[in-house]
Amino acid sequence: MNREILKSFFAGWSNHWEKKQVGEYFESNDHRVFDEYAEEAAAEHGNNIKTEPAHRDAFFEALTTRIAREDAPAKKSRIRTLNPWATVAASFILIAATAWFFFRNEKLQSLAVAETDFTRVTNNGHNIRLVQLVDGTHIWITPGSEIIYDKKNYNDTARLIRLKGEAYFNVAAAKLKPFRVTTGALSTTVLGTAFNIEAYENEQHVMITLVKGAVSISSPKEQRLLRPGQQLNYSNTKAAMDVQPIDVAGKEDMFTSGRLVFQNIPLHDVFNRLERACNISIEVADNSLINNKRISGAYRRNNVQETLERILFIHGLHFKKKGGNVYVISR
Repeated sequence: MNREILKSFFAGWSNHWEKKQVGEYFESNDHRVFDEYAEEAAAEHGNNIKTEPAHRDAFFEALTTRIAREDAPAKKSRIRTLNPWATVAASFILIAATAWFFFRNEKLQSLAVAETDFTRVTNNGHNIRLVQLVDGTHIWITPGSEIIYDKKNYNDTARLIRLKGEAYFNVAAAKLKPFRVTTGALSTTVLGTAFNIEAYENEQHVMITLVKGAVSISSPKEQRLLRPGQQLNYSNTKAAMDVQPIDVAGKEDMFTSGRLVFQNIPLHDVFNRLERACNISIEVADNSLINNKRISGAYRRNNVQETLERILFIHGLHFKKKGGNVYVISR
């Protein structure tokens, strides 16, 4: 068992394949790697307590049950599932439970919480935000989006990022330090490349567009490899992937210049993105007006009315402004 996989699991970063590896590891009889990992973590914070077999066995049983439950097919429900950040919250519980089983020590329980103290970078503005990480990777975060990562340990042996919303990544090459972005059920792994991810919380699809390099994308059901000029569309409801060719000429400039880029997006989702990006409210007089309608194109953020006019013109729609920032859509 690789210690980095264990570390990733207890931090809540693992993809489906790594969870499976962890489950199989804990079902085996050789747990030396985990014992060393846990005892070193304790020693770093002034504890020299050894793991107790009884506590460890109880924890292993609870853990394998949890992994099996997570891997079981989810029942269909009309209630929307928890957002990706629920996974992080669950990791707090899991790590705290680990500390209780192994050490029953208040200091180590504090350590468990501290190890999940990740850095959040949120774009609350109206313009794209550029972030440069210590390894030279550049991330362009769109308004209303957020990344989260372990700043202290980033770039040690792996580079792990969580994304909520949309961002464009230009990843610095490092063959021995894979770069991974998790977005809900999807995990995108690269060594050095440039790609865009659209993973908005209330949308039914996640889209990953590869501009250059190569990325491996895994979900609980399957794994795909993308080449430049390909786009992966993942359905959250069907848990299914679809890969299609796409023209990426000029895409990097579009993604990094701060423009609103829509790639065959349902009009309903376009309106939601405009609301977040431009701090406006959009009302639709009749939802049938926007059903089964999609938009592709790049639009400026600094002129809301011009952008709306261009988007609506394609489908023969218009808007009227009501109040300060409310736009009503009609035919």
